[in-house]
Amino acid sequence: MPGIERPGLVRTRLARSVVHDARRPAGLFTVRTVAAGEAEAATAPAPGLLAAHLHVTSDGERTVVVTEWADAASQEAATGSDAGVKRYTHAHSFVDDHAGRRS
Repeated sequence: MPGIERPGLVRTRLARSVVHDARRPAGLFTVRTVAAGEAEAATAPAPGLLAAHLHVTSDGERTVVVTEWADAASQEAATGSDAGVKRYTHAHSFVDDHAGRRS
């Protein structure tokens, strides 16, 4: 409904995505919020970084950075341990899910 405010809800829009390796499946996703001016550093190539997606808040002051990594070791080597980073993995992957099975 127009005019309804939702406290705590932060709206974002996808500003851009940078894909470094579209062939490898992501083993780890990270999410962090940074100041708008700091977001570009997240798209720089790094070993194991597959892609970075920048979502800008509606006020333009912050950016939610979602990165896709080959594995946790690559992410830790590139960024270290940042307390502001939330890490996620797939519970189940559909990539090659049926490889090797016969009907």
